[in-house]
Amino acid sequence: MSLPALTFRERLLYKDKATAYRPVNPNDGTNNVKGWTIATVGGQDLTLLQNFPCNFHSTPNFDSVKPMGQLTKIVNLKTSNLITCQSAITLIPKWIIHVVTRHGREYWQNVDGAAEDEVLVDCTCVYITPGKKPVNII
Repeated sequence: MSLPALTFRERLLYKDKATAYRPVNPNDGTNNVKGWTIATVGGQDLTLLQNFPCNFHSTPNFDSVKPMGQLTKIVNLKTSNLITCQSAITLIPKWIIHVVTRHGREYWQNVDGAAEDEVLVDCTCVYITPGKKPVNII
């Protein structure tokens, strides 16, 4: 199986690429993470979520604190980056997303909360926050 072909609208919208990594736990009954591997679509579909088309929207406002001398002061304002992709893709909280933008910039992000299925526009929308590359990719 594979992801559905992109519609014309999706080809115009999804110009970035992403790969999703899921944690691999050891078979010892603990929740420790042994390493990370490329996630699959899920269920019976073992299609890898690797280099799938998406739209990555980033915002600079992560816990930004302005100096007291400025007229506007924002304390602990937390907003999240956003990624949208085909509705067939579900991104799970605690997964790590590697995004390569249409301009070639690379970002490592953590999925922050459950993915939402948009109704007006058929897509998956998920909030993500800046993260780091996994230490052990299996």
